[in-house]
Amino acid sequence: TPEFCTKLGSAYATSLKEKSTVVCGRDTHPVSRLLNRALMSGVLSCGVNVEDLSDTPIPIIRYIIKTTGKSGGFYLRRSPFDTEFVDIKFFDNNGMDIVSSKEKTIERLFFREDFRKSPINKVGNLNFPYHIIESYNNSILNKLNIESIKQKGLRVVIDYSFGSASKILPNILGKIGIEVISLNAFIEPNKTTRTKEEFDQAQNTLSIITKSTNADLGIMLDSGCEKVFLVDNHGEIIDNEQAVRALTLLQAQQLKAKKVILPINASFMCEKLCKDLDIDFYESPFTMKELMYNAYNLKADFSADANGGFLFSGYQYFFDGIYSTLKILELLSLQDKSISQFANMYESTPKAKLLLPCPFDKKGTVMRKLFETTQNTDRLTTFGIKVYHRDIEGWVLLYPEEDKSYFTIEANAKSQNDVDMLVNTYAEIVKQYI
Repeated sequence: TPEFCTKLGSAYATSLKEKSTVVCGRDTHPVSRLLNRALMSGVLSCGVNVEDLSDTPIPIIRYIIKTTGKSGGFYLRRSPFDTEFVDIKFFDNNGMDIVSSKEKTIERLFFREDFRKSPINKVGNLNFPYHIIESYNNSILNKLNIESIKQKGLRVVIDYSFGSASKILPNILGKIGIEVISLNAFIEPNKTTRTKEEFDQAQNTLSIITKSTNADLGIMLDSGCEKVFLVDNHGEIIDNEQAVRALTLLQAQQLKAKKVILPINASFMCEKLCKDLDIDFYESPFTMKELMYNAYNLKADFSADANGGFLFSGYQYFFDGIYSTLKILELLSLQDKSISQFANMYESTPKAKLLLPCPFDKKGTVMRKLFETTQNTDRLTTFGIKVYHRDIEGWVLLYPEEDKSYFTIEANAKSQNDVDMLVNTYAEIVKQYI
């Protein structure tokens, strides 16, 4: 509600120094506009200045915070997964998601209503910056090999998913000589949230058009402009594992630190690929927040989440769908092979996921028992418990769902029989402890 957002804004501003400046943005949905203004009111009332970028993609908010020395920022959007929810993201002075300790500070201030009281002459100022998009565009163009892209003469199909990237990316693509076939390149607030069926249908449409137009690549951006989903030059949908392998191969010769960070549930084949290329392979919890911080702390060259998010650290340590799109085009322009050849260079291996009903009060007991049971195995405990079975080029990942009464078992191996064996074996063990 607006009242909730006003209090939340006051709590957030109180956690900052008086007269700090933060940047905010939102998507195009009316409820996001409403709640954004309420949150801004709370921030301003506690003596913190606000620069409102209105309906601007999330990566640009992060970029402006980072490059202009602001104290932080926030972003509101209709949830991409549920039409009844609105997401509120808070960012630190590097444009990254705030850490857990900061979240707890804001939460404590919110529930105590312990807000800073600013007199009339010390309330924050509200500004609407100009030329922000031009600065962002120029920073991206300065990071790319423009001549290589122009000489390659690529043809690309891009689905903008009715998001605000449609106001920004076409201008950049026009400057670098890309032939573009655009889909859903207009803003439609009520279509930014897609069900799984709508997402699959959009991918299939992209696939058909990419194939029928003989395009070199099909790209679908999410409405928040943080993620990209790929279709190859034959119209085949490239799943996330294939995309990660293809992009690692495409930039293998350009990696400076030779460090790649992937989600802890990435397939065994990704680790094998990095080993073949003499690249250091690191595993991270699979949230975007954890991946960003690990990439930043380890100064990794490349990172990816499990669902279309790619981080190229030569630019910034956060997920940016616009930059990812352009970087992929640059990487392709430097190669004689098509994207499909890179995507299929390593075979995909089967994975499985099983959810077992588990009461919340049993989760701690299950994890403790599993920790004892697996203590003499080859394992990783960064997130849940990951047990390696290198003899079958596989692993099993065990963890409780954070907000649901389930316990999850994920497995990957070279053959489907081995995957089924791992899932069934560990399911029996977990059931004993529930």
